[in-house]
Amino acid sequence: MEIQQMAHAHVAIEVFAKVYQHHPDARLQILGNQDEQYKQYCQRLTTRLNVTQAVDFIGYQKDIQPILKNSAVMIMTSQFEGFPMVIPEAKAFGIPIVMIGVILNLQKFCIYSYINDN
Repeated sequence: MEIQQMAHAHVAIEVFAKVYQHHPDARLQILGNQDEQYKQYCQRLTTRLNVTQAVDFIGYQKDIQPILKNSAVMIMTSQFEGFPMVIPEAKAFGIPIVMIGVILNLQKFCIYSYINDN
């Protein structure tokens, strides 16, 4: 499996399509680099699900804070994350995180969260 496919952006698109049916003003921004073939697959999926106009493939962003400032929710669909920095970053902005099929190294996350909350 390609490392880019481990992020499972297609899952976020499928979930978003259901949200979009009830909230046509919603937007989905997909961050991170994807294999070009997988990105094309995801773009075709947006067409098939009629959400092309509401989904942006932004690519890698060194600083995601400007994006987080304008976000209502974060969807995390990575297959595995050791310690994703995006979780405490989203938490700092008060953004709820929806995790779908994510395996985390929770021991590190819980220790980090405990230290920073106290």
